[in-house]
Amino acid sequence: MGITHIPQQVASTVQDAAENLKYQGTRLLENGVDKNWVRTVAAGSLVTGAILLATGKRKAGLAVAAAGTIFALVEDPEGVKKVWNNIPDYLDSGHTLLGRFEKFVGELTIQGEKLRTVFEKAVRS
Repeated sequence: MGITHIPQQVASTVQDAAENLKYQGTRLLENGVDKNWVRTVAAGSLVTGAILLATGKRKAGLAVAAAGTIFALVEDPEGVKKVWNNIPDYLDSGHTLLGRFEKFVGELTIQGEKLRTVFEKAVRS
C-alpha cells in the first residue's frame, strides 16, 4: 500500500481520462494533424521574422527568420534548394516589375502636369 489511498472512483476516472486522451491523440495522428507541424512552424517563423524586420526589429527578425529557414530545410530540403536556385529569377522579375511601375508613375506625372496646365489656362480665362 502507498502513502495515500486513492478512492476507486477517482482512480477509474483518471484511468478513463488517460485512455480518452490516448484515443484522441491517435485520432489526431491518423488525421495528419501532427504531420504538418514543422511546415506550420516554418511558415509562421518566416512571416513573423518578416514582420519584425518590417517594424525595425532587425536582430529579432533575423533570428526568427533564421529559425524558420532551418525548419523549412528540415521539412523540405529539395523545395528550399529549388527556391534558392530561383532567387535570381525572382529578383529579375521584381526588378522588371519595379521598372514598369516607375515608367507608369513617370507617365502619370507627365499626364498630371499636362492636365494641370490645361486647368490653369481654363481658370485664367
